[in-house]
Amino acid sequence: MSPFKGQGANQALLDALSLAREIAKSSKWHENGIRESVLNIFEAEMLARSATKVQSSADAVKLLHSENVLDKGNGPRGKYRE
Repeated sequence: MSPFKGQGANQALLDALSLAREIAKSSKWHENGIRESVLNIFEAEMLARSATKVQSSADAVKLLHSENVLDKGNGPRGKYRE
């Protein structure tokens, strides 16, 4: 995730909490393997939760690095959309 929306650290903290909860819920992950018992569930939840944040960050990259923004003067960057 690019740093332009400030969500990387927030999502990492939520990932850690979510993963810890999945490990705590699964009492048989030693027997069945961590991938099948924990990681697949965690990964699906993480992707669903963070998808909008990743897209928003990608959109911010396009806006903040747009040559159109630079050509149109000193207005706030959010004012100019492609």
